[in-house]
Amino acid sequence: MSGGAAQARSAAVEAPRSFTPPVKVVYLTGKLGIGGSEVHLARLVLGLDRERHPAEVIVCHAGGVYEERVVSAGVPVHDIDVQAGYQGILRAVAGIRRVLDRVRPDVLQTYGFTCDLLGTLAVLPRSRVKLITTRRGNEPNRKRQRLYGWMNYLAHTVLCVSEAARDHARGTEGRDPRRSLVIPNGLDLTPYLAIEREMRSLGKIGTVGRLRKVKGSDLLLEAFSRLQNGDLTLRMAGPVFEDETLTREVWGKQLYDARKDDAGVEFTGEIHDIPAFHASLDLFVLPSRSEGMSNALIEAMAAGLPIIATAVGGNPETLGHGEAGLLVKPEPGAIAEAIQSLIRDPGRAQELGRRARERAQREYSLETMVRRYEQFYQSLAESGA
Repeated sequence: MSGGAAQARSAAVEAPRSFTPPVKVVYLTGKLGIGGSEVHLARLVLGLDRERHPAEVIVCHAGGVYEERVVSAGVPVHDIDVQAGYQGILRAVAGIRRVLDRVRPDVLQTYGFTCDLLGTLAVLPRSRVKLITTRRGNEPNRKRQRLYGWMNYLAHTVLCVSEAARDHARGTEGRDPRRSLVIPNGLDLTPYLAIEREMRSLGKIGTVGRLRKVKGSDLLLEAFSRLQNGDLTLRMAGPVFEDETLTREVWGKQLYDARKDDAGVEFTGEIHDIPAFHASLDLFVLPSRSEGMSNALIEAMAAGLPIIATAVGGNPETLGHGEAGLLVKPEPGAIAEAIQSLIRDPGRAQELGRRARERAQREYSLETMVRRYEQFYQSLAESGA
């Protein structure tokens, strides 16, 4: 190497990096509970480099299971105690504005329709704060879709959990946001990667999710009833029903009452050791009618389970469009046929499980997700836009 080239290279290495100021972020969510979005947010906040990205959280309702963990890590959590009705909305917006005036963040990032709307109303007179709304599923309500079109006019960026969620938003909301970006979910995969897998018959089938129509619980139960194999068991993990006054909970209770005595079916209720549950299974099925991006699917992938999932929402993307699992229509017959095909071919099932684990490690680790968010926040600081 010539002396001049060496000097140039040395100068490039030693040149001071340009200083990028910290980006302060306030997150707005319903509560820090066990829902997919809530768990995602808690993990994101706990994983961020808080010297570069100081974070605080506003919750509409206090007491979620992750709130104490977030507070213990030194992240302030503000409860604005949102109440129903028009007056409740006004008080909530005022509460958000008080936090924003005190904290003076660069970014307000909101989760879920209610928080997206409250956040938009709160930042209307505060153009300095960049509003980041999110799409973590496919919103079916037409009135909400129209309101999202209005919110898109004011949002700096819409963050989507999958390309499918972004496509749905673009096709239903009437007005495209100025900027949209896809950042997939990421999980702490360590306890799932520790599960050892060996080839064996697929006798234990399972799923994780609340008993709700959108989750397709009835589709899997009907598919299982068609298998007519006394050696198979189906474990349905997740809350059976929590509030019988809610329509979606009534549906779940009715399904439970109708199917609780089915041969080979076990309703476990809510589980707290999901890796142990996955270690007990031979096959995972996600029967959703609609899905944004499923954390339960990523967990099953990391556990090395062969997977059957319905080809809806973000499921095809998550599974690499069939590379890491079987994709089927959200119909009992299609689900039952896919289960039978893997029971007959355990070698193929084992290979799908291996691919699923590799893909989870490559694309959906918590570290990868946090890095993508930090790069996004960094881009906001560098662009100044």
